[in-house]
Amino acid sequence: MKVKSTLLGLLVAVIMFSCKNEVKQDEAKQEINNKFKVTLNLLIKKNDTLHLYYTEDNSINFKEESSIWLSLPGKNDSQDITFELPEDVFPTQFRFDLGVNRENEKIKLNSVKFDYLDKSNLISESLLYNCFRINADNTTIDSVTKELSRKDPKTIPGPSLYPHEAILKKELDQLTLK
Repeated sequence: MKVKSTLLGLLVAVIMFSCKNEVKQDEAKQEINNKFKVTLNLLIKKNDTLHLYYTEDNSINFKEESSIWLSLPGKNDSQDITFELPEDVFPTQFRFDLGVNRENEKIKLNSVKFDYLDKSNLISESLLYNCFRINADNTTIDSVTKELSRKDPKTIPGPSLYPHEAILKKELDQLTLK
């Protein structure tokens, strides 16, 4: 009888321990997946730094405390760069400042991808400028190649894109629909 009690106690302990591990693994997956991610596919030939601004109140009042800086190596081919927003942030608008290195005369943005939980939304080049507009104060866009450049090559920052608020909001809202 003592052996049966010991085996039963050991079995209960093993079940409890394995359930705790499953819960911890599920929590870890959820923690990783609940961060909103923005991936830009772009061509930047020289090393540079990009700046992503976001808001959570549907406004375009972009502030430094709601922004992320990322450095990237220059390449002769397109590359993906992913911004990971802080946990529990669901943005409603974005602004992209595409570089501070004046040697990057032209930047080609191919697509923007938003990932949240188990959903993603890719805005390809054909729809990109429906969701975003250039900042005409400092940015020009080649109508044929869609390459972005500084209006004045001596200025910093580089080209920047602002949202077409209503259109971008609809794209972002698709990530929350079930």
